[in-house]
Amino acid sequence: GAFFDQPLSITIVVEPSITTTSIPDGTTGFPYPPTTLTGTGGTAPYTWSVIGSLPPGLTLNSSTGLISGTPTQAGNFAFSGHLADALGASAARAYSLNLAATPTVATAVLPDGTVGNAYSQTLQGSGGTPPYTWTVSSGSLPSGLSLNGSTGVISGMPLAPPGLSNFTVTLTDSRNATASRALSLNITASGSPLTVTTASLPNGTVGVAYSRTLTASGGSGSYLWTTAGALPPGLSLTPAGVISGSPAGTAGASNFTVTVTDSVNNTANRALSITIVAAPAIVTTSLPNGATATAYSQTLAASGGTAPYGWSISSGSLPPGLSLNAASGAITGTPSAAGTSNFTALLTDALGATASRALSILVVSGPSITTTSLPNGTRTFFYSQTVQGTGGARPYTWSITAGSLPAGLALNNSTGGISGTPTAAGGPTPFTVRLTDSAAATFDQPLSITIVVEPSITTTSIPDGTVGNSYSQSLQGTGGTPPYTWAVTSGSLPSGLRLTASTGGISGTPAAPAAQSNFTVTLTDALNATASRALSINVTATASALTVTTASLPAGIVGVAYSQTLTASGGSGSYLWAVTAGGLPSGLNLSSSGVISGSPTAAGTFDFSVQVTDSAGARATRSLSLTVIAPLAIQTTSLAAGTVG
Repeated sequence: GAFFDQPLSITIVVEPSITTTSIPDGTTGFPYPPTTLTGTGGTAPYTWSVIGSLPPGLTLNSSTGLISGTPTQAGNFAFSGHLADALGASAARAYSLNLAATPTVATAVLPDGTVGNAYSQTLQGSGGTPPYTWTVSSGSLPSGLSLNGSTGVISGMPLAPPGLSNFTVTLTDSRNATASRALSLNITASGSPLTVTTASLPNGTVGVAYSRTLTASGGSGSYLWTTAGALPPGLSLTPAGVISGSPAGTAGASNFTVTVTDSVNNTANRALSITIVAAPAIVTTSLPNGATATAYSQTLAASGGTAPYGWSISSGSLPPGLSLNAASGAITGTPSAAGTSNFTALLTDALGATASRALSILVVSGPSITTTSLPNGTRTFFYSQTVQGTGGARPYTWSITAGSLPAGLALNNSTGGISGTPTAAGGPTPFTVRLTDSAAATFDQPLSITIVVEPSITTTSIPDGTVGNSYSQSLQGTGGTPPYTWAVTSGSLPSGLRLTASTGGISGTPAAPAAQSNFTVTLTDALNATASRALSINVTATASALTVTTASLPAGIVGVAYSQTLTASGGSGSYLWAVTAGGLPSGLNLSSSGVISGSPTAAGTFDFSVQVTDSAGARATRSLSLTVIAPLAIQTTSLAAGTVG
């Protein structure tokens, strides 16, 4: 039953709360106004913290609640201040802090002024917290000009003497953040001549908004623009020099003259023109069907507007497997699924004018022609190729629906075979082949055939060779379809010589005995068309002495084309010619093959020596003379009168 009593007490305090309701805004790059968060209630000491985060550059003192620092990032920042007392009771309050960007003076260059002419330019600032206050913090403005501290306008009437003034302007925002920039302003004695600097104007498009601003230089003060002559219908010129509106009517060029007048009534003119082109239009109204697994190629066509064009699909989609070339308007690819695809093609010209057209492509799984090209044919040589088809219901029927086959060729309606002997060269000759299956489904394929001239051997004779001396000659062909293949098809080359099949070159060293060899060479082209020619090579035992056989040259006439070929005999192989002494008449020259050609330019007699060198290095020389005479002229300038009877 024993007990003990102890007196105690408990004090209940008011819960803590934050009494700071708002905090001031700041500016990046400038110290933040020291701000202390305050609280009441609870049990001291307090501990302060941030829920969320302060803007970069600012900190909160956990003991005193002081927010301080230099912010580095502009923007609106939200966070909460948190107070915890000694007993662990807490309170929080949300804050919003707006940090303005560091103010800057945006104006970097001031235009020149002219003594005696009104001047007005407004300094531009950015960042910070408007309104701004402007001052000249160092240097001075040109005499006669002043700076409005509220508006930033430099204005007045520049006074003599002219010259360059350097000064610094300072912008101070409403939070006392500042920015400065060094500037200069040049005052000239008199304005430069007023000139219209716009030299040309771009095209416009009927119905498409047009806007271009005319420019000028020199003069004094502001400009006022007028025009003489008619602008294109729908366009007008504002006093500020803006030509704008929507061209109307028909396309064509309009010529006019613009006049600019400055503040002291100086004027300048320039003749200009604007060409208005028709609005762009897509002229393709429909697209042919495609077939699955078959290459498709169609190009959208346009008219009007200003090239180059840009193409796109503005709604819907192409059949799977097809794509549109943005530059050329070609729709190509291989359709992968049957069905109808509806889409809208959009055309945009170089001036931004547009046109659109709803189109569709039907892709069928029926018949299709797999032949996309046909090889060349050769005139007078039999031609045979078969156009191939797939899909659909057999049997097929083949026909030509557009164009025609080259003369001499015909299409087999049952097999799709194109055959015959072409009678004329030319092409490519375009035509369209249609495949019709037994269910009446059709497929059209544009094709073409080029018929080339039959090959021929242009070499008609071959020079002699000499036993023991190197020999080299190339056979020449024309027509047909290169590359050529050469062969000796009858007879044989002289002993020691061979024919290179790929080049037509006959080369080697003739061996004894010396004799004439007769043989036939055959040229075969890439299409197996052939040409043959009988030739012969005479191989002599020893080379005869090399001699220039040309003994004299006919006269030439000033201004009249001249051509003579020098000749030689003997020696080995081919000849090489040169002038070794004296000189040809002016206007003439000697080719290495021995042809003197050109048009003489002066009369007289010209002496010179020519030298011929054969393949074995032997040389022969002859002195020649060539006389150039003045052209024939009628000297009679008038005739005496006669009498009737």
